[in-house]
Amino acid sequence: MINLVWLKRDLRVFDHRPLYEACNNGRPTLILYVVEPEYWQLPDTSERQFQFVKESLLSLADQLQFLGGTLTIRQGDIIEILEKIHQHIAIASLYCHQETGNTWTFARDLRVIAWCKERHVTYEEYRQQAVFRGKVNRDKWQQQAEDWLQSDCLPTPSKLILCCNSIVVLHF
Repeated sequence: MINLVWLKRDLRVFDHRPLYEACNNGRPTLILYVVEPEYWQLPDTSERQFQFVKESLLSLADQLQFLGGTLTIRQGDIIEILEKIHQHIAIASLYCHQETGNTWTFARDLRVIAWCKERHVTYEEYRQQAVFRGKVNRDKWQQQAEDWLQSDCLPTPSKLILCCNSIVVLHF
């Protein structure tokens, strides 16, 4: 069984809670980014944004390699890709950041949560900013934002435990 870190927008190793948590529970970890063609066809996405993500992924792959890890990049529907991985090597826990995106990303995240529940995969989602998704009591937002902003940064993992000898595969 493995941990899977699902990367969305936060493409770094320093102060990355999903990566930090996944690397500190002893299981091999697969770090995954999925290029979702449907997302990149939305009216609020652009080629410029895609190029930035591509460059960020290349930099992240270098950083992970320095730590002894690899970045796995796939293209397609996240659910189909998770299912293929899970059939090959069981996913025990999926770690990710809470994305504050649009309706499409919110619906996608709900699909992933449902997939995890159906397969008894632990789903761990962490905030990555002081904007909170969902129904939030706005009366206490200022204090919650301050608490989040004052929290300590997490260190970069010193080493990654690979789940397999995967090769970085870029599908652009």
